[in-house]
Formats: sequence, C-alpha cells, structure tokens
Amino acid sequence: MVFDPITKRFIQKDHIVHGKKVLDYPIAKCKNCSKDYPKKRVDQSFCSTDCRLEWHTKKNRGNGKSSLPLKECVICGTSFPPTRPWSDKCSDECRAESRRRKLKGSRELTPTPSFKNTKRVCEYCGNEYTPKAANQRFCIHSCKIKAMNDRKVKTKSLRK
Repeated sequence: MVFDPITKRFIQKDHIVHGKKVLDYPIAKCKNCSKDYPKKRVDQSFCSTDCRLEWHTKKNRGNGKSSLPLKECVICGTSFPPTRPWSDKCSDECRAESRRRKLKGSRELTPTPSFKNTKRVCEYCGNEYTPKAANQRFCIHSCKIKAMNDRKVKTKSLRK
C-alpha cells in the first residue's frame, strides 16, 4: 500500500504506473440508459447525475407522464395531467391567480374598523371623545390613571 498525496488515500502499488494513478474501476451498466460506465462507488447505479434524475422522474411520475386521469383546471378550465391526486390548477399562473382571488375575497369580507368615525363617552369624566384605538375606554391618559387609582382604593376598602 502506498499513500497517494493527491487523493489523500492509500492505494495498492500495482495501481500506480510511472508515478501516475491508474483508474482500475469495475465496469457497470447504467440503470437509466444502459450505457457502460466505470463504477467508482459501491452504491453507484447511474453513469451521471442527469441519468439519475431522469430515472427518478420516470419512476415517480410514470415514465414522464402522469398515471392519474386528466383533470380540469378550476381557474382557466383547461384539462391537464395532474402530478398529484389533489392538484386542481394546471400551472403556476393559475395557482397565483387562485391566491390573488382568495386574498381579494378575504379583504372584501373583512370590515374596516369603524371606531375612528364614532364618538364615545369617557368612563371616568363623561366627556365625549373620538377613540384612537378599538378598545379605548378613556378620553385621555390622566382619566385612565385616575380611574385605575379609584379602582385600587375601592378594592382596598373592600378587603378591610
């Protein structure tokens, strides 16, 4: 055994000829294209990455075609071969249009907050004011503090 500084691995002496490494890989047939290739790893089954991806695509989608029956797109009405059983849109454009419609519909159903257009009466002093938030109960901060202090005094007197 000799250490090869290029690959940083130990290799057998008979694999080196005149200082150059001789690739002595077994020949195998590609699972996809049946072409002969040097098998560099034990778990290698394909001659290239492209062949591996093509084979998995064929395997997962039935030779590049959908094994599911044709469906009709819910947006544009064209028939298409679905890639999944739950697919109901034919393209990225139809999926985007579906999302746009869904968002547009939710915006139309959501009422705009109407608290800014109404007048309320302060719970502490009784003055009329326009609220700045939906849950606002007092006209100004000092009314809120006074109401809170009054509540504290009442609870302390009830405890005694």
